[in-house]
Amino acid sequence: MKVCVLYGGKDRKAERVKQIAESITKGISSKDHLVDLFNMYTERGKIVSYYDYIVIVSEQTTFWGGKIPDIVAGFLKTAGSISGIRCSGFIYGKGFRKMKTLQTLMNTMEKEGLYLKVSDILAKPDQGFAVGKRLHINNR
Repeated sequence: MKVCVLYGGKDRKAERVKQIAESITKGISSKDHLVDLFNMYTERGKIVSYYDYIVIVSEQTTFWGGKIPDIVAGFLKTAGSISGIRCSGFIYGKGFRKMKTLQTLMNTMEKEGLYLKVSDILAKPDQGFAVGKRLHINNR
């Protein structure tokens, strides 16, 4: 299966979000899937509609939570015809209301027609490998 891992944090660098996305990518790759990793800031306008599965990793924009970076919604709106594609969403969070932030990400993904299978809050990059390995990408 062809899998696309997208990540975007508060700014272009967002090292922690990038590390989690890379870790998830390694976990998915270990199950013999073809995985591409993209920074939503540098790949703006990229068409991802030909992927079988999409993973989105982001973070809350404030300590108090509830909001995700604008780049996520902006990227998804210009990503091609992604409605109906199975996906997973993950938030890196520290601070309050992480669950509210995750809910915001889920709503943003579903608004674009993505079929959400798994979502979670990750606190450390090493959790990403285990999550990527456990994703049931082949199951429809």
